[in-house]
Amino acid sequence: MNIFEKILEDPKRFSVVKRIFYISLFIIVLIEVAVVYVFGLGHGHFWFENLPAFGTIYGFISCILIIVVSKFLGNIWLMKKEDYYD
Repeated sequence: MNIFEKILEDPKRFSVVKRIFYISLFIIVLIEVAVVYVFGLGHGHFWFENLPAFGTIYGFISCILIIVVSKFLGNIWLMKKEDYYD
């Protein structure tokens, strides 16, 4: 049993890892917002590109959209019935 299995099986350790993960995500978003305001690096071509954490939100929504469309295409187009080859 490796260290990751031990962490994921113990509820106390798992809650600590989950809390650390969420805190690190929050810190990343704060850094992105701070970079825009402190260093003035938010020079986008369109008005919405200058919004704080636009890249993070856009990437998250794009990732979810890719997953949903892939599942839809997989269920409609790629999957065959169980008795397809019979």
